[in-house]
Amino acid sequence: MDMSISMGHDGLTFHGKTREMCEWVLSRYGNRPEYKNNKSVQVWLKESRAFLDALEEDERLIALWRVNLDNRK
Repeated sequence: MDMSISMGHDGLTFHGKTREMCEWVLSRYGNRPEYKNNKSVQVWLKESRAFLDALEEDERLIALWRVNLDNRK
């Protein structure tokens, strides 16, 4: 099974694809040494980080789009 990160965040469940859940995962499991060698948890952490990064990029692009739209008026 390929455990690599996908752009579609396929490693996250429907409910895991929220800002709140990704932040919870990172805060709860991100610095726990007992999970350092747990591949499933590491994939979960990477997927959660990637999802939050994608949300931030989306928010940045939406803000730019709004500025561009406002400048057309």
